[in-house]
Amino acid sequence: VAGGMFGVDKWKMDQMARGPTFTEECVKATEVSRVKQTDEKRLDTIMESTLGMMPWVNVSAAVICGGQIEECLMINRLEQHSRIDQVIVIQTCDDIKGGVEFHENREELLLDCERETLGALALALGPERGIGLVALDPSADYEMAQIVNAIASADSSQDGTEREYFTHDLMALAPVPDPSERWRSIFLDQFRLLWYKPFTYRAEVLFNSTDSSLEMGTFMSGNDRFVLDLDEVNRDIEQRTGLIAEVRHIHGGTGTYADEYNPSQFSLPGDYDQRGPYEQWQSQQPTGLQTIVQMVGGHDLSSDKVKSFLQGSLAQLDLGSLSPIHDYTMQGDGSVVEATWEGGHAILLWDGREHVGLNIFTYNDDATLANRLVGHITKIDPLLTVALR
Repeated sequence: VAGGMFGVDKWKMDQMARGPTFTEECVKATEVSRVKQTDEKRLDTIMESTLGMMPWVNVSAAVICGGQIEECLMINRLEQHSRIDQVIVIQTCDDIKGGVEFHENREELLLDCERETLGALALALGPERGIGLVALDPSADYEMAQIVNAIASADSSQDGTEREYFTHDLMALAPVPDPSERWRSIFLDQFRLLWYKPFTYRAEVLFNSTDSSLEMGTFMSGNDRFVLDLDEVNRDIEQRTGLIAEVRHIHGGTGTYADEYNPSQFSLPGDYDQRGPYEQWQSQQPTGLQTIVQMVGGHDLSSDKVKSFLQGSLAQLDLGSLSPIHDYTMQGDGSVVEATWEGGHAILLWDGREHVGLNIFTYNDDATLANRLVGHITKIDPLLTVALR
């Protein structure tokens, strides 16, 4: 603990100057690149295993793709899954292909695309069915993910009297092949906020190899075995692909609400036996005492003078084996003086102006030595007064 020193530009520079300086790294850092979108086999295996957590059957799945269906990797995997009997492809609308972030009519174009998407969903689902699985393909565009989030948001706010496009419980998947595309993770986070209820989970799992990695984001509601299922799925993926699964985050929804819950027992701190903790606390023995004193004033302070303060004061004390006193003046306008003896040590810091800080540590719980040391210093220079202790 120190008050600082004038003449040092920044504390970060001071920190960089401490300790040994390494001119060459012992271990060269290896840059980790993401799995390319052309690595279809690994992604297909991860998708297949992750879909195994889905507990429902006869599911209508919606896959968000880019402009070209042939580039959409997830369509084939979803169509082959035994629990999925309908796959709805949500393609990027023609008017927003290539992105409309800076288009002057952006809001209007997105609204038109949302209406077009709603019409296609209503036609594909019919009056009775709802989407139970949403998959965001690596080829999908940011704008289409926004539109699907908007449809889901409107769906969750309805009172049941209007057409609903999603089922009561839902699963959503979004691989993140490029770490710069964080909007894919946000896409899943929105579902967690909309389906905010018990047994709702949002997981981020990073699958690593020696030279690449791929993040798979998963959202699911209505599965109380999600964490156990996720562990089994990750083990399966590791065995089949050789990748190492690293669970980054698992976020949950609300806790299970118990209406008018009456606890069978209500305990206060006095109901517990406190004797053991109290006796243990009383038996603790301090191993040392640190005293920090800040002094201001003094007459014509200098590096040599503050060194003599500590040197002369310690000479008045019976410290036994006192090591040679060292002072350091390489940094800033002030100086640092340190002294070590068998029972402790003292560090004096002068800031280059009128502030002197003294940090004393002794191996016993007794402030007598610190008090005597400060008293001797103030006798050497009566203009030096204790400002804070």
